[in-house]
Amino acid sequence: MPGSRRSEKRRRSAQTQLRLYPEERDRYAAEAAVAGLTLAALARKRLAQQHVVARVDAELINELRRIGGLLKAAMHKPWLAQDARRALAEIGAAIAHLGGHPAGPAR
Repeated sequence: MPGSRRSEKRRRSAQTQLRLYPEERDRYAAEAAVAGLTLAALARKRLAQQHVVARVDAELINELRRIGGLLKAAMHKPWLAQDARRALAEIGAAIAHLGGHPAGPAR
């Protein structure tokens, strides 16, 4: 069955050589590092047409959650609501930019 592990003793032993330009190898190595993979693991995922997801910093996620909670609380204060909406829109645009997705309208 594809994707299932049959045995812990099973090892990959077949090798394939791949010729790349140095700048291609550097680009793939950088992509692998961002995803927390080895270059070989990245190549296997790409050959299997699997989506490669970047590793996310848990500390950064917790900080974003904390900031989101503070902004949510600020939304309930009439004198801060306008600034909070603007800040949320800017944060949403920044996150969308980092993720490569267009920013949606501020809510």
